[in-house]
Amino acid sequence: MNKYSKEIKVGIFTVIVVVLFIIGMNYLKGTSFFQSRISLNAKYKQINGLMVGGKVLYNGYQLGQVRSIYIDPQSKEIIVNFDLAHVFDIPKNSIAMIHSVDFLGTKGIQLIMGSGEPCIAGDTLKDSLEIGMVDKAMTELEPVKVKLESTLTEVNLLAKSIRKVIEDSTNYRIQTMLAHFQQTTYNLSQSTKKFPQLLAKFDTIASNTSTITGTLAQEKEKIQKIVHNVKLLSDSLAAGSGDIKQLMQNAQKTLAELQGIVKSINNGEGTIGKLLKGDELHQSVVKTTESLNALLVEFKEHPKRFVHFSLFGKKDKPQNSLPKSEKK
Repeated sequence: MNKYSKEIKVGIFTVIVVVLFIIGMNYLKGTSFFQSRISLNAKYKQINGLMVGGKVLYNGYQLGQVRSIYIDPQSKEIIVNFDLAHVFDIPKNSIAMIHSVDFLGTKGIQLIMGSGEPCIAGDTLKDSLEIGMVDKAMTELEPVKVKLESTLTEVNLLAKSIRKVIEDSTNYRIQTMLAHFQQTTYNLSQSTKKFPQLLAKFDTIASNTSTITGTLAQEKEKIQKIVHNVKLLSDSLAAGSGDIKQLMQNAQKTLAELQGIVKSINNGEGTIGKLLKGDELHQSVVKTTESLNALLVEFKEHPKRFVHFSLFGKKDKPQNSLPKSEKK
């Protein structure tokens, strides 16, 4: 009897442990044996990675989880069965939307409550599929991807062109640098050859500098006298600065008077001004010139009227007497 009683105790203990394990696992999954539950379905054409055990949420609160997923052979639609804690009535026109429950893209079902008659066990809710953040980002980035690929292709071609230009330019620059280096080496060689001559000139310059320094030392007294004379001259100029100032004032006064005279002449004032600016002198000269021209013409045409000359002392005819031919 005791033998069987021990085995019974072990069996009962094992059953209790298994039950507690199952209850604990379901509790961790969000399933409670102490709440009434309701089983509902939803049909989808695309479940976007939803798996058995996925959470069923309402406004972020877990009401249940996905129990099974299978395909309807006739309609080829995907049937998702999930259990919910019967906390409140769920209207029949509610929506079971598949969405991402975290940033990793784990899929679950979000309940969007409708209004009207409540569901009963086995009812099918309306389906919906939310575009996840990653899927949405990929959809929005698809045009950018196409443009980026096109841009990368163009950049690749541009890089090849630039590389070719740089290689050609680099070769040209290397050749140019070598030519310049050869020219610099040649110039340095020529300068090295002229270095002894430059040293000789430097010695000559140093010798001349020494001679000039010695000459200045010898002529120190004369230089001091010149400096003294310059100082006396400057002192004399400083002492006579009053006379120089008076001389400048007189010169300015004379210039002012001369400007007044020139201004009077330009205005036609005085005898000189009238001669230079008036028309009387010009008209008199013109009249005199015209009279002189008329006199010269008269003299040229009738010289006998002005000059009386005879070799035999014959009297000239009166000016008013005319030849016989003219009288007739």
